[in-house]
Amino acid sequence: MPPLKINRQLILAITPEQAFKKFIYLQDWWPVEYTWSKAVLKTVSIEQKAGGFFYEESQQGFRLDWGTVLQWKVNEQLIFLWQIAPGSIPEPNPDKASIVQVDFIAQNEGTLIKLEHQDFEHYGAKAEEFFIAMDSTYGWTYLLSCYEKQAITL
Repeated sequence: MPPLKINRQLILAITPEQAFKKFIYLQDWWPVEYTWSKAVLKTVSIEQKAGGFFYEESQQGFRLDWGTVLQWKVNEQLIFLWQIAPGSIPEPNPDKASIVQVDFIAQNEGTLIKLEHQDFEHYGAKAEEFFIAMDSTYGWTYLLSCYEKQAITL
């Protein structure tokens, strides 16, 4: 089986600095239905450094880490482990996680945002099923549409 990869792109009429800043403020755009806390969600956030965590915290103080920042290049690139396994199960083992790379590239009067999600084979027998789910309308297409709506809001 060839490597499974998801590639998405969108162009926004904002600077790379604005696009990056709006992306990293997950609280403003990350859909609550993509959290475990749902109705009791307090925050979704990123620790802004290599080695930092993507996490959510409930109103009761329960914190769940669901990603680890591998590379943090302000206004240019963000690479992180996607530590969510098939079935929306947290995956604490980084060797069993996939990798997401998001690039912010200046282009004419705006920014090209390129997202690549790869290494689905780390999920074993459920790799193809999970790839199909994340490649669907309700996967990265939906997530990026939520980001785009927030990013173009002034």
